[in-house]
Amino acid sequence: MSLEIELDECIDVPRSAQDCFLYLRDFSTVEQWDPGVARARKLTPGLPGVGSEFHVQLNTPLGPSPMLYRLTEVRENSGVRLSGQGKDFSAVDTIDIEAIGAFAARIRYRACITFERLPPSLRWVVQPWMDRMGARAVQGLQTALMPDVDVSASWGEHIADRLLVPAALNFTQRGYQRMPNKGLSQRLDGQCAVVTGATSGLGLAAACELARLGARVILLGRDSAKLAAACREVVAFADGRSDLAVPIEADVSDLDQLRRAAFEILDQHPSIDILINNAGILNAQRDVSAQGFEQSLAVNLLAPWLLTHMLAGALDEAGGRVIQVASGGQYLQPMNLRSMNSESEKFDGTRAYAQAKRALIYASQWMNRSGRLGRAQCWSMHPGWAATPGVARSLPGFNRALKGQLRDARMGCDTAVWLASCKTRQSQTDALWFDRKPHAVDVLPTTAASQREIDELIGWLDEVCLTARGAEHGSKLVAQA
Repeated sequence: MSLEIELDECIDVPRSAQDCFLYLRDFSTVEQWDPGVARARKLTPGLPGVGSEFHVQLNTPLGPSPMLYRLTEVRENSGVRLSGQGKDFSAVDTIDIEAIGAFAARIRYRACITFERLPPSLRWVVQPWMDRMGARAVQGLQTALMPDVDVSASWGEHIADRLLVPAALNFTQRGYQRMPNKGLSQRLDGQCAVVTGATSGLGLAAACELARLGARVILLGRDSAKLAAACREVVAFADGRSDLAVPIEADVSDLDQLRRAAFEILDQHPSIDILINNAGILNAQRDVSAQGFEQSLAVNLLAPWLLTHMLAGALDEAGGRVIQVASGGQYLQPMNLRSMNSESEKFDGTRAYAQAKRALIYASQWMNRSGRLGRAQCWSMHPGWAATPGVARSLPGFNRALKGQLRDARMGCDTAVWLASCKTRQSQTDALWFDRKPHAVDVLPTTAASQREIDELIGWLDEVCLTARGAEHGSKLVAQA
């Protein structure tokens, strides 16, 4: 006794057949476009081919349901076929891709699902439900493959930002799951990306996604063994080419080490398309860097300011994008330049972290307005509340209280990767981006900085970072600003 259901859907998309094939060949992208899929991951490392396996977690009316999919056919630039097996059901999915123009393709999605314990008499119930699921899946795929547009937040989202609590509810998985488009399909072939804090958490997840899209990724980290492991993971996540991941060892809290790393990058890459300043730290106790700065200040503010300027010429050459990973914690904390080094008061790690992230946003806004980076631009983004090793270590109580609701690293890095890869450059560079929408930086009048304070911040950052020995070699644009 079994029930067999067939689905057949067709869509046209303004993308080349090759782009569509590269996106769909890695079936783990199904979580980005099929609302019926909660999570998906590739089990077989390297470039997907016949025999590659994928674990897919389905959303069903009866709860989560795992499936194991296997690629059974791969037709270069024209389609794939997969077989899937779950508990008491199986599926054969066929995706055909036809070029209907230089930058247009027709995608036909067919599925044959067999429910092993359902009688054929239930077809009248199951078929309409499956038809709706199939239609939603191809609509999601069409959205994921459409060109990016310049987006803005709705009035409701602006109001929620001002009220803070409604907005904070979306910092968990809930906000990510409600996004209308989770697709990351814009190719980055031939581009060079630099990611700091890339050995775990958001940085590693971002490096993996950028490499999957074809970028060569330079991973900055302070531990050589972790860097080597991260590079292997990036290569396995992407197409298996070892040159996609390049490790560079540096403790970003040490400005001298960071300068040496920047020179090493510039020696090999005169043009850089993407810089994601992701490295961050939140300490419970005050600690200082090699130069005597409080660690949160050094890692969360001084390091991204210095590295961005050291790579300014290479970023200008490519008309590159700088993505600053900030924090929603900055919403409740004003910037106080007199206390940012936490020398004369009881140390509060959360406050130090939030102050540094707020200052980073202001500094990035200033870089855009001043033209300091030439043709390159900065965007600041908030990853939401993500379950990363850093959060577990720094905020164990918070991590336990929201267990099961925190985003994973893939969800947290989504907006950063999207800002780095979308073909349409989002115009609102002064915003704090969250879940692919621009949001206000200042929602409370007591936290907003004055122009005098911002000017003082920029002067101090230049004095600390850009007048030190060796900085002038990597910062040719500073003299032109």
